[in-house]
Amino acid sequence: MNDPVIRQNKQERGGSLGALGRNFVWLLGGRGAAAVFSFMYIAIMTRSLGREGFGQFVLIVGAAQAVTAFVGFQTWQIVVRFGMERLKAGRERTLVRLLKLCLLLDAGGALVGAGLAAVVIILLGPLFGWDADMSWIAFWFAIATLVSVRSTAAGILRLYDRFGLSANADAALTAARLVGVLVVWVFSPTITAFILAWGAAEFVAMAVYWLSARHAWGDLRWDAAALSVKETFAESPGLARFAVATNMAQTVVLAGKQLPVLLTGLFVGPAAAGGFQIALQLGRAMATVGRMTVQVLLPEMVRTRTFNNGLEDFYKILGKALKIGLIAGAVVAGVILLFGKLALVLIAGAPFESAYPLLLIVGVAAAIDLATVSFEPALYAIGRETLALKVRVFVTTVYVGAMVWLGQEHGARGIAFATLGAAILGAGLLSFALRRALADTKEADATAAE
Repeated sequence: MNDPVIRQNKQERGGSLGALGRNFVWLLGGRGAAAVFSFMYIAIMTRSLGREGFGQFVLIVGAAQAVTAFVGFQTWQIVVRFGMERLKAGRERTLVRLLKLCLLLDAGGALVGAGLAAVVIILLGPLFGWDADMSWIAFWFAIATLVSVRSTAAGILRLYDRFGLSANADAALTAARLVGVLVVWVFSPTITAFILAWGAAEFVAMAVYWLSARHAWGDLRWDAAALSVKETFAESPGLARFAVATNMAQTVVLAGKQLPVLLTGLFVGPAAAGGFQIALQLGRAMATVGRMTVQVLLPEMVRTRTFNNGLEDFYKILGKALKIGLIAGAVVAGVILLFGKLALVLIAGAPFESAYPLLLIVGVAAAIDLATVSFEPALYAIGRETLALKVRVFVTTVYVGAMVWLGQEHGARGIAFATLGAAILGAGLLSFALRRALADTKEADATAAE
């Protein structure tokens, strides 16, 4: 029996610079609002909890997010990578089976993560000075982040090119956090209350994402096909490898997001961890354009490879993205140098001014990551996710070793310099890997055309 044609949004167009720019603007609006909201709730929490209390807060959140990143599959990338061809051909049943498999992966990751969260908190709790009550709070917050996973919904929005809805859904998380933090600030500004507010915000974001995804998929019928793991893998050569590679890539990326703060808490203490988190968040907020670029680039690059023959349009998108990244990276570095200390004091308060040297170091690292942000999604788009993973694993292994060594010797500043070194090493290796991969792809395309 033929697979019924999907009746809405066949994605007849290929990738284009215009689409790239339009989607980027949508995300910029959503992430811009999110950045403003995040600065507001950080200002409230740092002044309410102080350095020690805020440090304990970020350690709880960091531990939960680390567990989620470790077990979670990047199902949004699976949806984009393997759903685009199905959408182009209008194969409804195979697309539905793919989406249901992604939901199964999300659920399986949450189940495994619950057990891992218990182990992590039992091991780390005493090292961070958590009592039994604080450990339970950390555990249940980890469960909330695991259960409220929304990666498949995000993939549906990007598959259907609905970046406006995606931007609104992104803003919902920080808006919900801000509302929760404001309520807690008025009635009971404690670590426990702030954690509860953040946990509730996770579920609000999940609801908004899935409501948006439901609007995006239009006439797609979820009852068109039953879940069949075997059939879905048979219909998608390379899916298992891609799923494992993206999961492992996310796990190693975790080292750059959560391990610096957690290791600072272990080696120096919660107060230092709070300062490091502020420096990291400010640096990343100024480089938030990099994360948006990845979310825009991967769908557009995959769309270009799916709908257009050859690499000409692909090179155009990659070249444009590289120019944007280089300019944005230079701007971020300049802004941090000129206004970083002022921003730090205005947002977090005078007690956190001592984190400015950390902000300078990790801000430069963020600028380097931003300048080369297009390299990794380009590797995924041309089917070289394993190569990208090998680079990330090597860089992360060096990075973790450097953080442990320099952190023990020089505390938070040593961990910051390890972050900068990892950014430089990663940029160099990804650049080399992408050049080699594009040369191989061009040769393979030429051979296939003969």
